[in-house]
Amino acid sequence: MFEDLNLYPKLKEKILSDESLLRLAKRIYRKTRSSKSVETYVKVILRFIDFLKVEKPADAFKQNYDWESVLNDWIDELVAYGVASSSINTYLRCVKKWLEVNLSKEEWQSIDWRRVELPSSWKVEQDKIPLKEHLRQLFDSASEKGKALITIAVSSGLRIGTIIKLKLKNVKVYDNGNLKSLISYLNQPLPENVLGLITVTPEITKERVRKYLTFCTHECLTCLLNYLRKRVLSGENLTPDSSLFKSSRSIFYVDSLSATKIWRNLLKTTGLERKARKWNLYRFHTLRKYFNTWCKLSGVQSDIVEFWLGHTQGVKNVYNMFGDVENPAVIKKLAEEYSKCIDALTIRIGEEKIKELEKKLEEEIKLRDEKIKILEEKLEKLIKEIQEIKRSNRTNTTYSW
Repeated sequence: MFEDLNLYPKLKEKILSDESLLRLAKRIYRKTRSSKSVETYVKVILRFIDFLKVEKPADAFKQNYDWESVLNDWIDELVAYGVASSSINTYLRCVKKWLEVNLSKEEWQSIDWRRVELPSSWKVEQDKIPLKEHLRQLFDSASEKGKALITIAVSSGLRIGTIIKLKLKNVKVYDNGNLKSLISYLNQPLPENVLGLITVTPEITKERVRKYLTFCTHECLTCLLNYLRKRVLSGENLTPDSSLFKSSRSIFYVDSLSATKIWRNLLKTTGLERKARKWNLYRFHTLRKYFNTWCKLSGVQSDIVEFWLGHTQGVKNVYNMFGDVENPAVIKKLAEEYSKCIDALTIRIGEEKIKELEKKLEEEIKLRDEKIKILEEKLEKLIKEIQEIKRSNRTNTTYSW
């Protein structure tokens, strides 16, 4: 099973050489079908093992640890290192799963998790949807690779983890019902009004059972071709199996860390690297939020937007609606829906329409904030009533809820 996992060789070697990690990896992979999840859990355990100062993870179970005390000490160390509260919660979840799959039933049940105290997590921050003018600043300051990364994220809604795994064969040029390879346009002009059709197969993203499709704009195709032509000029031989994005170091392909670094450098260059409270005001993931917001505001059916985003329920609903999503008639229908939001998803056009849609978005946000305020007031009133019940121990109270 693990021969097919997309893991770093050294990490895979550690998993296969330690029975406790192998047991954990099998359980996580069985549940998530995701190499990334396996990697996350294993890396956390290796960090925890460094804290325990044992040679191998399996050796920890030969010690007579008071796990409640050990975990509290580890959490104290993470807090001292300045690790975010939400990350600490994630780390503990990973260690908890590792203990669960390796301890006996009696040993597992003997741990009182109520005595393992976690720091309070930050309240989840609302994502800030980028303004069109800010996208233009970022676009104008970007390299060919940066322009391609920004436009594909904005116009397709794909996650960064999915974008970096795409190969050239996953992107086709959709021209009046005909599909042509992206490579075929390296030496010829790109026709006007064509779209890019991106096929996301199960092995690319979270190893889903079903593939899904999304589109990208003419602007995005142009940026991709400019970037690919630059790679050809540097001596690279492009094939359908070549990665869509490549690292500046010739033997490596772009990973999510290097792609995110490109994004952060652009934020610094343009002066848009601003903190909201905890996170940057604009993260790379907000480009996906931008896509989601403007597709729906442009009148695209919600289920179809969720399908383009690769959300499980959206994929299921579109398959139920259309059956074979690669049927030419279905692709035509999806392309017609996508045409509604092209102006909104193209960074260099659509100024008037965007202003109109941005006004609509502001009104919706204002309405949402008003609803949140009403709910917060009701919650506050409810909490007071519950506190009053506890104080008076009355059983005949009339509730407002």
